[in-house]
Amino acid sequence: MKTKLILIAAAMLLAVSGSKAQSNTTNSLDKFDEVVRIVKETYPDTINQDRLIDNTIKMMLKQLDPHTSYKTPAEAEEEQRLQSPEKIGIGAECRYFSDTLTITSVKPKSPARKAGIRVGMQIDSINGQPVTHRVLTGKEIVNIIESRSDSLIISVIRRKGTKKYIIPKSKLPRTTIDAQYSPNDSTTYIKIGAFNKYTGDEFDKALASVSHKKLRNVIIDLRDNPGGTLQPCVQICNHIIPENGTIFTTYAANDESKAEFADHTGLLKNSRIYVIINENSASASEVVASSVQDNDRGVVIGRRSYGKALTQQIIWLPDGSKLSISNGRIVSPSGRCIQKPYVRGNFDSYYNETITRKCHKEHLFRDSISTAGKPMFKTVMKHRTVYGEMGVIPDIFVPEDSTNVPKHVLDSIYAFNVENYAYDYVNTHRDRLLTTYGGFNKFYKTFKVSDLMVDAFHRYVQDENYNLNNVKEELNQETNKDYRLKIEIKACIALVLYGNNEYRQILNDYDNDYQAALKLIADPQSYWKHFE
Repeated sequence: MKTKLILIAAAMLLAVSGSKAQSNTTNSLDKFDEVVRIVKETYPDTINQDRLIDNTIKMMLKQLDPHTSYKTPAEAEEEQRLQSPEKIGIGAECRYFSDTLTITSVKPKSPARKAGIRVGMQIDSINGQPVTHRVLTGKEIVNIIESRSDSLIISVIRRKGTKKYIIPKSKLPRTTIDAQYSPNDSTTYIKIGAFNKYTGDEFDKALASVSHKKLRNVIIDLRDNPGGTLQPCVQICNHIIPENGTIFTTYAANDESKAEFADHTGLLKNSRIYVIINENSASASEVVASSVQDNDRGVVIGRRSYGKALTQQIIWLPDGSKLSISNGRIVSPSGRCIQKPYVRGNFDSYYNETITRKCHKEHLFRDSISTAGKPMFKTVMKHRTVYGEMGVIPDIFVPEDSTNVPKHVLDSIYAFNVENYAYDYVNTHRDRLLTTYGGFNKFYKTFKVSDLMVDAFHRYVQDENYNLNNVKEELNQETNKDYRLKIEIKACIALVLYGNNEYRQILNDYDNDYQAALKLIADPQSYWKHFE
């Protein structure tokens, strides 16, 4: 079966070649089949033929480009589970704290919310299987959850005994807008974490949920967004780009092209747009950024984006394995393709290119961005210079703040103990915190992380059973000790008490990219100067 699969895969790859190459296809594939037969019959040790063929396909595809790939059935199934725009569940997430499985988030209007499940609840068992006082792997928990197809039976720990909840499962969209809020009366901030088929609809709902006045300025945060499907780019840019303006054009291997144009609808045609990107903004996120920039419809802020403009076609093979093959390129409205160069068969320099940028100190100094030898293009309306083959260069460069340590770095340092600490702190003081602060506004203005809380955190890192009963924050008092850590602790406590929007709002107060956008919003003349 596996030899047939590689023949299918090879035939698909060769199908785009000329007639001479096609005439040699049969001989080449027969040769491969013969080699496999000889190895099976001759090699002295036991051979896992499936693994041999899988690895052969992967090595073959490495001769093409960095984004053409093959996944075995098991790999494809796992990737599909993680990346599917929908998931079957109850709308709640949980994780272990010490040896106790705890609810960490519950989606609004989800089956879990309707059943009465709340953040902070500790789970004793799922579908009759004990999950507390024993740390199970994620795979083991998934198997327990999937042991019932129609519903989930959750037993929650109470002060006296446990309480059982029977919650029906349903198909839930995987949300991609990580945060949305309005920092002032004329501005809306939206952070998009990825792109799937629901992202455009999420964006529509986000805009519809705020007043027209708050859409005068819209900040679209695409940092660390790896991309995804292209259709939401059309839906998002349609709000921004003028009627009949080009959003992007795709060119297939046979030089066929398809352009996407904006229509007359959209809520942001007259809004000032601010797109924030960094070196991890890739693919679909770069499509949005380059479309806004090339149409002179907004200011791009941050650091140079990743540089991926190859499109992929997904082909499912008969045994459940998956072939993702590059089938075209994306060209932005100015005519540039932002795909960065690569050498076929040697992708190490491609994958490590963003690290190389840091070695050249590009994350600190705009002058370190070299455009030598790169093709030059002009934007559609104002004829500003932009460059191809190197991602999107921002209009406003903001150096990386070495003191503003990203959450994923803190997580790697503290092994997620910041978030664990926040959950335990809230669970210990929940009633007092809600009584003292009520809604987010008072918490945002007056909650200050005390030095005592920082000292307790460091003790907590050593012992997760450390007693937090006597550890409290200080109202309106704070020192600069462990400044960045205090920000993260406060943000994570807001995450537990209020949600992602509030978490992001606290972090953004200390975020230079975001603050650069707010500075521009406060000075409209400076905004318009970028288009001169």
